[in-house]
Amino acid sequence: MFANQKDAHTKAKAVLNALGSHSKTLSHGCHINIEEARKLGLEIIALEDNKELQDVVLSVHHSFIVTLSATAAAAIIENQIGMRFINIVPMPQVPQFLAGPQPMQI
Repeated sequence: MFANQKDAHTKAKAVLNALGSHSKTLSHGCHINIEEARKLGLEIIALEDNKELQDVVLSVHHSFIVTLSATAAAAIIENQIGMRFINIVPMPQVPQFLAGPQPMQI
């Protein structure tokens, strides 16, 4: 990101210190919006600036959300050459009496 810039090491260290600071980010899942990221010196391209890319990214995102919520998949990782890892976890079995009313057997 900073390879061809003056003070690349200094800029990278500043980003590392800001994002790696527990007192500033509080957790690994801390949200940093686009303005904050740009203030840190990160080179950000807004997804909304490229409608075609946005459509593709959101399509992939939605397919992952549906897959993760409707299957036993807990994690999906795929690289640029099509190799993938899918972590499957056992689905809990719901006891019959908790599954709701059942039709009468005659």
